[in-house]
Formats: sequence, C-alpha cells, structure tokens
Amino acid sequence: MWDTDAPAQRETELARTNGNVVWTFGDIQLFHFMAGFAAGVLIAGIVAPIGRVAVLAEKPA
Repeated sequence: MWDTDAPAQRETELARTNGNVVWTFGDIQLFHFMAGFAAGVLIAGIVAPIGRVAVLAEKPA
C-alpha cells in the first residue's frame, strides 16, 4: 500500500532544504500580482508623459 502523503512531503522537504523557504500558492499569487502591478505602474509612468508630449506637439501653436 502506498503512502499518499509521501510525494508531497518529499517535495516540501526538498524545497525547505533547497531555499529554506516553502512558497505556498497564495504567496506566489500575491508576488505575481505585485510584480504585475509594479510593471503596470512603471509602463504607465513612461507612456503617459510621451503621450502628453505627443498631444501637445499636435496642437497648433
């Protein structure tokens, strides 16, 4: 009879020994959200001034 918990237990032990940190699914989701949010803010911060300059340049003086 197989122990169903053995593979999962081995994986967590492996993760613990490798990085001393076991990431749960929730932590990874949060990290991805924060990274995506930061990237979005960064891109918006770069694109918005360029767009503003382009709009001002199009206006007849």
